[in-house]
Amino acid sequence: MARPGGNPGLKKHQFKSPYDEPATDFIGIRVPPSLNKKLKALGKNRMVLIRKALEDLVAGLPESS
Repeated sequence: MARPGGNPGLKKHQFKSPYDEPATDFIGIRVPPSLNKKLKALGKNRMVLIRKALEDLVAGLPESS
């Protein structure tokens, strides 16, 4: 049963995307165990760092539709 009145503080605790568009797509890749270990060593912020690296990688590519 839902809480009467909802959750008034929900907006305060919701996930906020740093992108102008929603980040709804998912990609999965297979990597060697040694690379996975290095990626995990980046810490809790590793997903942000990986996204930034991907953005930098494709920054010079022409736009496609």
